[in-house]
Amino acid sequence: MIRFLVLFLFFFSQGVFSQEKTVKSEDQEAQARPKVTAEKPYVNDDAMTEEEEKKRGILQQKLEEPRLSNKWFRGNYLIYDCDKGFFACVNNTSFEKCKFQRMKRKERREVGMACAPLKRFDTQKGCFKVQYEKMHNQVPKLFCINPNYR
Repeated sequence: MIRFLVLFLFFFSQGVFSQEKTVKSEDQEAQARPKVTAEKPYVNDDAMTEEEEKKRGILQQKLEEPRLSNKWFRGNYLIYDCDKGFFACVNNTSFEKCKFQRMKRKERREVGMACAPLKRFDTQKGCFKVQYEKMHNQVPKLFCINPNYR
């Protein structure tokens, strides 16, 4: 018991059990870190090229479009999300994303497809009408299976 007390006092006097060293190292780390400012860069709208304006317009359009899920934006293209099991009317960008995912899974020769791009409609209303009809149709979804494995 006396040995334990002697060792404890020795280590305590050496600062092993104190937190002064950790506090100093945290302060040093905070001083060493670069300061981050949240200022937005100045954008001169008059000096933008047509390409920059187009990119900015597309970005603004994407920000304003309603999202259906984490993957899809609302539009007038009908797809079937095979992973989640639902029909959706998506925009052109989401439709192309669906095509790309399907192509990648075909290349990897996977049995299940990510989604199925089905049809383009003139209006969202037309897409919604067909989506509603297909939603209540309980036919097996063969378009979710790789054509090589059917």
